Amino acid sequence: MRVRNQSEAPPTQLLLHCILRNDAISSAFFNRVIEQLSHTAFALQSAEDDHSALPIDCVNEYVTKSPVPLVQTQQHVPKKDIAYVESCIYTEYMTSVFKTSDAAQIGPATSQKLFEIGLVLIGNSSRELSIAARDMVCVLIPHIPLVDHGTMLLNRIYYLLSLVQPSHYANTAARVWFQWLSNTENAMGSCLHDALLSSEYWSHLQKILRQGYSEERKFALSVLKHSVDLLDTTVTTQSMYFEYENRAWSCKEYEKFCILFQTIVLGRYQNQVDECLIDLAALVVSGKVHNTWIQTLLMSVFHGDVQETIRRSVGNWFMDFANDSAQHISTYYEFILTSFVPWATTGTWFTTSIELMDQKVVCVHGRRLSRCIAKVVASIAESERGTLINALFKYLEAKGDSIYPFASAYVFEGISDGIKTASGTGNNGVDLELACRLTTRSANREIPRDLMTVYCILIRNFAKMKKDGTYSHSIDTTQDVIERWAELKIDEMKSSIRSTQEDLKRLLQAPDADSNLISESSRPVASTLSRIQHQIVDSKFRSLLGSGLVTTCTDLELLVGSNEVSKCSMDDLIFVIQAVWDETETQDYPKDVTMRLPCTLLDPKILQRSLGDEAGSLLRLISKAVHRMYRLSESRIYMLSPVMTAIRRAVLAVPCCVSGINIPTILIRFSKNPPSPSIESLIEVSLADQLCKHVPHRKYESYYGRREGFAYAAVFDLVSRLTSDEHSELRVTLHDALLEPWMSQKLPIPVVTKWKKTEQLQMLLILSSACLARSDSREGQQHLSDYLLMLSLEPLPRFRHLLEWIILRIFLAKPDLRTNLLSLIKEHGNPKHAASLIKIAVKVACFDDSTLDFASKLLSLLVAFSASSKVAIRIEAQWSIHILRDHSEKKKWTQITDNPAIFELDAFLRSHDRFNAPIPSRILESFDPIQDHTLNTLFSGTFLDIEPREARKITYSDFKALYEDDTKDPYLRSIHPPSMPLDAPIPNATTTIQPVLTAEPSPPSTNVTADPTHVFAQKPNVPLQTKGLALSHPSLTSTSSSRNAYPLILCASLIDNPYNLGGLSRCAEIFSASSLLLPSLSHLASPRFTSVAVTSHLHIPISQLTPVETPEYLRAMKKEGYKIVGVEQTDQSVVLGEQGVVLPRKCVLVMGSEKEGISSAVLMECDVCMEIRQEGVTRSLNVQTAASVVLFEYQRQWFGKGKAWEE
Repeated sequence: MRVRNQSEAPPTQLLLHCILRNDAISSAFFNRVIEQLSHTAFALQSAEDDHSALPIDCVNEYVTKSPVPLVQTQQHVPKKDIAYVESCIYTEYMTSVFKTSDAAQIGPATSQKLFEIGLVLIGNSSRELSIAARDMVCVLIPHIPLVDHGTMLLNRIYYLLSLVQPSHYANTAARVWFQWLSNTENAMGSCLHDALLSSEYWSHLQKILRQGYSEERKFALSVLKHSVDLLDTTVTTQSMYFEYENRAWSCKEYEKFCILFQTIVLGRYQNQVDECLIDLAALVVSGKVHNTWIQTLLMSVFHGDVQETIRRSVGNWFMDFANDSAQHISTYYEFILTSFVPWATTGTWFTTSIELMDQKVVCVHGRRLSRCIAKVVASIAESERGTLINALFKYLEAKGDSIYPFASAYVFEGISDGIKTASGTGNNGVDLELACRLTTRSANREIPRDLMTVYCILIRNFAKMKKDGTYSHSIDTTQDVIERWAELKIDEMKSSIRSTQEDLKRLLQAPDADSNLISESSRPVASTLSRIQHQIVDSKFRSLLGSGLVTTCTDLELLVGSNEVSKCSMDDLIFVIQAVWDETETQDYPKDVTMRLPCTLLDPKILQRSLGDEAGSLLRLISKAVHRMYRLSESRIYMLSPVMTAIRRAVLAVPCCVSGINIPTILIRFSKNPPSPSIESLIEVSLADQLCKHVPHRKYESYYGRREGFAYAAVFDLVSRLTSDEHSELRVTLHDALLEPWMSQKLPIPVVTKWKKTEQLQMLLILSSACLARSDSREGQQHLSDYLLMLSLEPLPRFRHLLEWIILRIFLAKPDLRTNLLSLIKEHGNPKHAASLIKIAVKVACFDDSTLDFASKLLSLLVAFSASSKVAIRIEAQWSIHILRDHSEKKKWTQITDNPAIFELDAFLRSHDRFNAPIPSRILESFDPIQDHTLNTLFSGTFLDIEPREARKITYSDFKALYEDDTKDPYLRSIHPPSMPLDAPIPNATTTIQPVLTAEPSPPSTNVTADPTHVFAQKPNVPLQTKGLALSHPSLTSTSSSRNAYPLILCASLIDNPYNLGGLSRCAEIFSASSLLLPSLSHLASPRFTSVAVTSHLHIPISQLTPVETPEYLRAMKKEGYKIVGVEQTDQSVVLGEQGVVLPRKCVLVMGSEKEGISSAVLMECDVCMEIRQEGVTRSLNVQTAASVVLFEYQRQWFGKGKAWEE
C-alpha cells in the first residue's frame, strides 16, 4: 500500500482521504492527531468548570492556538465549524484504528490518553461529536486497565446522567456503562466493588429505566444483570437489596424482574402483559427485589410512550393488589404520588367504568381507587401517614379545576376509610385546613362537595381520635366545613333547628360548636296574582333577577295551589308567566326553577283557565315552554321527571288540552330517542348513594328530584291509560306514528339499527291492546298483517320477542283470526319467521278457548317439521312437542295423548340432555302471554337479557311510587285504570305453558289406537339436513373407545398456539385419526383450545410429545411400520392430489409450527414431504386448514378399503 506525501493536502482532508481509501498514514501525523485531540479535551475540561453542558464553542480557541495547526483555516469557514469538523473526524479515525487488528501495536499510554480524551468529548453538547467520542471510548474499553480507570469512567457516567439536556447524554452513558460491564475480564476492580455497595450506583440505573428510551432501557437491563452477577456479598441500601446467602434465589428474582420489565414496558403486547401480572405480584410478595425496582417498573409503565391499554391493565392490577396485599406496597410513596394518582384521577377511567350492580349505579374505577388509597393509608407507617395524606391533598390542590370533578371525592373517601381503619394508632399531622379548602372550591358540584364535606368531618374526627376514643383538638380550624355539615344535617322538613344543633354536637363531639350556625330567613309571600304582577312592574323586572326568580316561582306555585287562578285576570296571568319564562331563558334555565316550572305551567287549574282564552295565547305560551323544557331534559336529565309527570297529569286530568300543547309530538320524540342520563349524572348517582350512608335523607332526589326511571314510568303508564274515547285521537296518532318507520324499512335490514328502540315496541304493545278493544275484524286483520310483516323482517331476537308478544295478544283478542295461522306456517319460506310462527301457534293452542282440532293439526305439523332441513324450524318444532302434549294431558285430549307415535317421539326428545338444560336464550324468551302480560314483565322481564343485553330503565318501585303519588292528587284519584296491569293477575285456569319439563310423558292407553287420519306428510325430493341434530339420542353418540379410526397419527408437537391446536383436535376427530400428539397436555385446559376444539378432544386419544422428543419418537414409529409424512414446502415435496401421489395408510402426519415450519431435525426423519397446490399469492395456509385438506384427501383415498397396505 503506497504512503502518500502528507504535505500535499490539508491534514484534515488528507486524513479523510486516508480513512476512506484505507491508506496508511505516518506515525508523525498520527501523533499530531492525538496532540490535537488532547488540546480539544483540555479546552473542554477547562470549560467544564464553568459550563455543565460542556459546549464545543471553546474548542476553536485552543485548536487555533495549537503549535502545529492541522486545519488550514479559510476566510469563509467559521472557526467553530472547523473545530467541530476536525474533532469528529479525528475521533472517528481513532475508533477505526482500534477496531483494526493493528490496535495492539498502539502503546498503553497512548490508549489511556485517548480514553481520557474520549471521556471529556462524550460530554459535548453536539450530538455528532459526543457520539463519535462515545464510540471511541467503547472501542478503547477492552484495551484500558479499568481497574485503575474505573472510578473516572463511573464518575463520568454519573455526571452525564445528572444532565437533563441534551437527550443523547443518557444514551451515551447507558451504552458506555453496558460496554464496561460486558467486558467482564476488565470490569471488576475495587472501584466497581465499592460502587456495587453504594445506593448511587443502583439509583442511576433506575433513573435510566424510568426516563430513558427503549434502547437505553435495554442497555440498563443488561447492566443490571451483569451487576447482580458480580455481587459477592449482601447489599442493603436505599435502592438495592441482595441476599448473598440466597444468591441463586436473589439472582433468579432479579432475572425475573428484567424479564417482566422487558415484557411489560418494552414488549407491550396486551395478552403477554396480562399474563405477566401474576408473576409481578409474586415478585412483589417475595420481597427479594428492592421495592424501588418494582416502583421503577411501575413508573415506567405510566411513561408517556406506553399505550393506554397497558396502563389500564397495570393500574387496575395495582389497585386490586393493594386491596388484597397492601402491606407489600406500603412504601411505594414515589410511585403512588408521581405516577399512580395522576393516572387514576383521569376522567376517562371513571366514565368508562359505570356498571349497574344490584339496581345501584357503581363507578367501578372510583370504588377501586378509594379502596386502594384506603388500604395504602391504613398500612403505612404511623410516622409517615400524615405526610402521604398531605401529599395527596397538595396534589389535588395543585391540579385545581383541571382535575376530574368527581376524582377528589373518591380520593377523600379512600383517605377517610384508611384513617378510620388506622384510627387510634397515631394519625396526627394531617393538614385539615388544606382539606377544608379543597371541599369549598367553587368548581365542586353539589353532591361531590357535600360528600367531601362529610369525609372532611370524618377525617378530622378519626385523625384527632385518641386511643380512648376522645378527641385531642378543637374544631376551630374547620369552622366552614362544620357550617356546611350543619346544613347537610337539616332534614327536608327543617322541623327542629335546636335538635339538629344538638345532633351535630353529638356527632362531632364538639361541645364548643356555635349555636348560631343554623338560621333561617323568612319572607312575605305574595298572595294574589296582581301583587306578583305589581312587584315585577314596579321593580322594572329587577325582582326577577338572581334568586328573585326562584322567589317569584314559589309565589306562583303557591298561587296555583289556591283557588285564585280561576278569579285572576287572563292578561295578568299571561304577563306573569311570560315574564317568568323570559327570565328563565335569560338565566339559562336554573335548576331550582326548571324543576318547579313544569308542574306549575301544566297545572289543571291553569289549563282549564286557558280554555277560556279565545285567542289561545296562554296555551301557546305553555306549549312553547313545555316543548323547550322537554328538549332541555334530553341533556339535563334531572328535568325529565318534572316534565313528564306534569304532562301525564295534564293529559289525564284535562284531556282537551292535548292538541293545544301538541302532546303527541313529545311522546313520539320520547319513544324514538328516550333521554338517558349522562355519564357524569350516573357518577353523581353513585356518589349520592355514598352520601346517603352518612346523611340518610341526603339522597339523589334531594338534589335533582326523581330519577329518569320515574319519568319513564309516567310516560308508559300514561300510554296504558289512553283507553277512553277522550283519548282516542291521541291513541291512534301515537300508534300510527310509531308503526310507520317499522313498516317502511328497506331490505336488507341490519341486525342493529340506530333508530330502533325497545321503547318503541313496548309502547306499541301497550297501545295495540287499547286499539284492538275498539276495532272491528277488518281493522284487527290489518293490525295482524302489519305486525306479521314486521316480524318477518326483523332480525334482532329481542325485538322479535316483543313482536311475537303483540301478535299473541291480537290472537287472544280476535279468535277468528287464528284460522289462517297454520297455513302461514306452511307457506312461509323464511325459516326464522316460520320458527316464530310455530312458537306463536303453540302458545295459541294453549289458550283456554283453543280447540282440539287446532291442536291436532298443529301437532301433525310439528312432527313433520321435526325432520325439517332448516335448523331453526327443526329445533323449534322439536322443542314445542312436549309443551303441546302436556297441555293435551291437562285438557284430557286422548286423541293426542294416546297416540303411540307421539308418545315415543316425545319420550325420545325428553331423554336428551338439552331438554333439561336448554340454551339460555330459550329460557329468557319464555313467557305466558296472559299471566305475564304486565308492566312489570314488560320492563323487567328476562327477555331484556337476550344478547345484546339492555339495561332495565324502569323498576317495579318506579310504578309503585307513581301510583302512590296518584292517591295524594285529587285530579288523579279517579282516572281510568291501565290497560296493562302492574302485577300479574291471579291465575284463573288460563294457560299452562312450561318451557322446561322433567317428568316423563304418560304412556298411551292400551285400548285406544292411534287416529289413522293423523298422517305425517313429507314433501318428496326435499333434502333433509342432518348436520348437528338438535336433540340427538345418547345411543347415537360415539365415544373414543368405540370409534373406528384410521391408522393415522396426527403429530402437532411442533405447534404452540392453543387456537391452532384446538382446530387440529377438531379436524383429527372428524376425519377419524387414531390419535393426536400435542407438545403439552396443559393446552387441553386452555379456554382458547376448547373454544375451537369444542368437545372433539373428549373423543380422540391425545398424548404429549415435546418438540425435543419428536425426532426420536418418529424413528421409533418407523420401526413399527409407520411412514412419516411431513406437510411442508421443500425442494423435494410432492403435490397432494396429483396422479400417483398416495398417502401411506399407516402413517404419522407431521404438521409444522406456525413460523418456522418443520425443523431440520424432524425433516431428516420424514419419508416423504407433501405440499398443497396453491394458485394465489399468499405464502401458506393456516395449519388447521392445511391439516384438514390432507386428512380429507387421506380419507378419500382410504375410505372403505380395509387394511390393505399401499405404498
